[in-house]
Amino acid sequence: MELTGTDLMVLFYLKQEANYRITDLARKLGIPASTLTGVIDRLEEKGWVCRERSQVDRRVVTIRLGPRYQEQKVVLQNHLTKDAYRLLADLSDNECRQLLEGLKRVEVLIRQKVELSPKTKFGEGGV
Repeated sequence: MELTGTDLMVLFYLKQEANYRITDLARKLGIPASTLTGVIDRLEEKGWVCRERSQVDRRVVTIRLGPRYQEQKVVLQNHLTKDAYRLLADLSDNECRQLLEGLKRVEVLIRQKVELSPKTKFGEGGV
């Protein structure tokens, strides 16, 4: 896959909320809007995302998932799942339990930070 970690995070957030303005998405990711603009340029060029101008206020541009994401989301999820299994293969059962507990705690902290709906499940339906 030619996607970076930042690319994957952009896709993750866009999957959670259909449209983001670059400034809002940059704030969520904790990176400068100018940096995110370059990431979005690259993702748009490859079809992963699309920019849309507001019909109400033409100055407002939002980002949404593009056609390539729609075509590749199952492949992308399978790729990420295989990578995760490879990384976790050498852990003992006890280490897996400890990791799971740690990840549950991280999920709680992330939900508090980004204010996700309690109904949202991480990993549900892919990235």
